[in-house]
Amino acid sequence: MKPVKPELIVTGHTLAYSQQPGVDAEEQTAVQRYRTQAPAGPGQAGVVNAQGSIPAIIEYKTTAGVLANVVKSSCAGCARHDVKAWRQFVAAATGPASSAESRQTIQTLRGRIMVDGVGFFDDAGEIDIERTLMSFGICRVLSDWVEGAVGRDPMHWPVVTSRDATCPTYVAAGTARMEVVTAAEPLGLFKARDLEARKIGAEQYDNVLFDAAGKSR
Repeated sequence: MKPVKPELIVTGHTLAYSQQPGVDAEEQTAVQRYRTQAPAGPGQAGVVNAQGSIPAIIEYKTTAGVLANVVKSSCAGCARHDVKAWRQFVAAATGPASSAESRQTIQTLRGRIMVDGVGFFDDAGEIDIERTLMSFGICRVLSDWVEGAVGRDPMHWPVVTSRDATCPTYVAAGTARMEVVTAAEPLGLFKARDLEARKIGAEQYDNVLFDAAGKSR
C-alpha cells in the first residue's frame, strides 16, 4: 500500500478500456480506478479524528490515445529533462551562501512531495522525500523560454518536472504564454534522450493501443 496523501491509502489500481466495436483504438475510453482507504470520523479544523476507515474509489477517464502519448513522452526519457542541473540548483539553493527565500522554496517543494505522496518509497512504505526530490529535473527548453519572458523570476524559473510528468498544454509567465501540446505537436517539446528511450517509449505506446483494441501482443 502506498500513501497518496497522509489520510489516503491506495490499496489497488485497475485500468480498463471501453473496447467499443468500430471505434479506433486511439479513441477508446480509458478508465483508471484507484481503490483507497479513507479515514472515517468527524473532522475539525482540517484534522480528521479517525475512527477506522472506509473504502473509496477515485476514477479518471481519458482516451487511449492520450494515455499512449503520456507513457511515450514522460520526462524520464526526454533529453531536455536535466537532473544534474536540478541537483546543482538544489545544492546552491540550500547551501551556506543561499538565501532564506531559496531555502524556503526547496522546503515548500519537500512539503508538496509529502502531501502528494507520489514518488519513491522506502522499505517501510513511506514516501522517500529526498530521493524523490533529487529525481526531479529542470526542463531546459521551458526554463529558457521563461527566462526570455520574465527573467529568472523565482515564481516561474526554473521549470522543474518529475520523471513521470509530461509536457503541459501551455506555459505562462507574466503576460507571455506559449502553447506546448497542440494537434500538430501532440508530444509537446518532448525529445527522446537516446535510441533506448525512443524504443521504450514506442513499445509503451504500442502496448496501450494493443490493450485498448483488445489485441494480444
